[in-house]
Amino acid sequence: MGNDRCNEYFGDISQLTQDNISFELLGRTKKLCEDMSYANSFYDTMKEVRNYRLEGLYLCLLNSNDEEIIKLLKVD
Repeated sequence: MGNDRCNEYFGDISQLTQDNISFELLGRTKKLCEDMSYANSFYDTMKEVRNYRLEGLYLCLLNSNDEEIIKLLKVD
């Protein structure tokens, strides 16, 4: 789960191995924000995630071609 400063995101991990991850039942709240382009892009990109790698405090989410499509920083 997470948020983009406007909408909340949630879903289930359907597969998790040492290298692979995929999500199912992705959903989000539907608040209308000034600029929905980022929110829509993030939501659509999350559907493409198939693999991941850890780099220090970063979680890199990759598509089926092992291309980095999202990079998340761990924060407390």
